[in-house]
Amino acid sequence: MIRSTKRYTEADIATAIKNGVPKRNFVDRVNRGMPITEAQIRPVGKPGGECKYPKEWVAQAAAKGINKKLFYKRMDARWTPEEAINTPPYQKPKATPETPMTDEEVVACLGRIKYMRQHRMDYPLPFPKPMLKKIQKLGLSLEDIEPLEVHLDGQTAKGL
Repeated sequence: MIRSTKRYTEADIATAIKNGVPKRNFVDRVNRGMPITEAQIRPVGKPGGECKYPKEWVAQAAAKGINKKLFYKRMDARWTPEEAINTPPYQKPKATPETPMTDEEVVACLGRIKYMRQHRMDYPLPFPKPMLKKIQKLGLSLEDIEPLEVHLDGQTAKGL
């Protein structure tokens, strides 16, 4: 037989009701593992599309660049109102533009790939299309590129 041990008092229930949280909601929240103080103060969702959380909180979050959807997600994930309002939204780091390879670097890279293809036929490396386009603009073809010997771990590619 399973015995229920109460983790809350009648005073806790009275505080929850005073804060607008019905007894059944409070009891369910505590039984699901929510801390008592949070179960007493967390607003209950309202039917009919009313705001689930105080409009002041949503307005404070909006003033700090947090849209309503993100604020609601944070609150539903059990963030405290202070965390949900004051934590800035994640900003994806801006990609730094890569410096393009010089013509000589492209030719050297293709030369190394050509060498590897000649000496490692079990899994030949592909020629990257952007590099092929670049040598075409230079008026070159793959036949014009000389293979450059590649050294891996102190050995040449021939020894692989």
